[in-house]
Amino acid sequence: MNKCQECGIGISDEYSFCTKCNSIKDYRMLGKLNNNLYALRTILEFNLQQEHKAILKWDLQEKKFVIIYMGDK
Repeated sequence: MNKCQECGIGISDEYSFCTKCNSIKDYRMLGKLNNNLYALRTILEFNLQQEHKAILKWDLQEKKFVIIYMGDK
């Protein structure tokens, strides 16, 4: 059993996430999750562009992503 680096509570070896303070024990796991999410976003953006003729763009004023259609479907 390991201790959480953030709050000190005991975490079983089979888990990499502390439910008390929501910190991740293994930062390599966080990097892998981040890479997977980026890959999924890239695939979905490509699909959006190819099938729907649209792009995903960050709107600075609204502080959110918006879909901009470039032409007919």
